[in-house]
Amino acid sequence: MERPVRRGWPKLRSETAGYKRHMDAIAGFAASSRARCHQTPIDQSRRIPIAGHAAWSGVLLKKCVARVRVLRRASATFSREPIQTMTPTSYAPDPARGVLIVDWPLFGELSRALALKVARTYTPDLVVGIATAGVVPGAAIAAILDRPFYSILVSRRYGAERIRETPSVFSAAPPEVRGKLALIVDETCGSGDTLRLAVSALVNAGAREVRTAVGFKTGTYEPDYHGLATEAAIILPWDREILVGEDLVPNPKYEGMLPDDDA
Repeated sequence: MERPVRRGWPKLRSETAGYKRHMDAIAGFAASSRARCHQTPIDQSRRIPIAGHAAWSGVLLKKCVARVRVLRRASATFSREPIQTMTPTSYAPDPARGVLIVDWPLFGELSRALALKVARTYTPDLVVGIATAGVVPGAAIAAILDRPFYSILVSRRYGAERIRETPSVFSAAPPEVRGKLALIVDETCGSGDTLRLAVSALVNAGAREVRTAVGFKTGTYEPDYHGLATEAAIILPWDREILVGEDLVPNPKYEGMLPDDDA
């Protein structure tokens, strides 16, 4: 379930008359202090020039008054709108938004770039790919980072005749994650439902820290690392064609999106 997104600030005590009187008192104190700092001589034993001290105090007081003004404006404009929630949406290929055909050379370059992005800020002890699509990029990234590779099966399709609304975990997290820094890899990420389940499974298995990486960010969920953000329909190189009998034929799920010469 996605966290609610607050549109503005909720109504607080700051909108009451007492709060406004409190802010007026602070503003009055700041104004009187500003006047005193120019009139009261400074102890020379402190070796701070009076002019310099007054100027510095004036700067601080200006910041104080500016802050009070900001608080006043905030108290007057606190949003009274109800909290709105953002409903997760699953990724659904939409050729109207374009078609991104990923061939093997492009996949290799994206995997290398994603692995380098991860390595700049994180050093995982192992990599876990989400089966089935996440196993291919997960294995590639694990090889580039020179880390052990494992997999976990989280799917909307596995064992079902039709796609489920929500994914399910069909395999246990690898026990090797206990006490380790783990990186979960999937190919695409839309609503984040699959990644959340995988992260929870690894945390429950005792992983010390879990971060996520995807090849393509296609929705509102923000993984820790992603290679490319797009709303286009994505055709992956490993299932562009499938084996039917003894022949490789275009995958039916890409019908209408493949070039004419592949149809």
